[in-house]
Amino acid sequence: MKKMLLNIIFMMFISFNAFSIESYMLGIAPVFGYSFINSSVVDDSYHYGVSVDFTIMDDAALEVDFLMSNHDVDFGSASTDMDVTTFGFYGAYYMEMIENVNLKLKGGITQTSGDASAGSRYVELEDGIKPSAGVGIDLELFDNSSGSLELVYVSESNAAVSAMYRWFF
Repeated sequence: MKKMLLNIIFMMFISFNAFSIESYMLGIAPVFGYSFINSSVVDDSYHYGVSVDFTIMDDAALEVDFLMSNHDVDFGSASTDMDVTTFGFYGAYYMEMIENVNLKLKGGITQTSGDASAGSRYVELEDGIKPSAGVGIDLELFDNSSGSLELVYVSESNAAVSAMYRWFF
């Protein structure tokens, strides 16, 4: 029994450090407070948020609804030359470490304007984890029906939550 507990503790230590190293290498380490959207889309101060890293892999998922209570919603315009980087931790494993994360899927695959109300893809705000300063959200969504690269961010005075997702062919 004692040996089993030691093995569990060891594996937890290895898993945590592997995640930390990967986060650092991928440029999503919270301490750096990386910006996922360039300043021409939204003010640089927007990148304050919560620490969430996960991937949805579902060909039928045409829209993602993500996050947070009591925040306004905004969309960055779709563009092929946005100053962004594709990155992510693959799998929903670490969602288990974050309480009250709310994730829903909605219909629709197009949202190219800055007006969230005009498009079919939007963020629905639910009671969830509270934002903390200097931490980015990395959201990578796979969908074979679309190949466009877009960015989504949730904003309260440009200083709440940010998320990036990329649609792959």
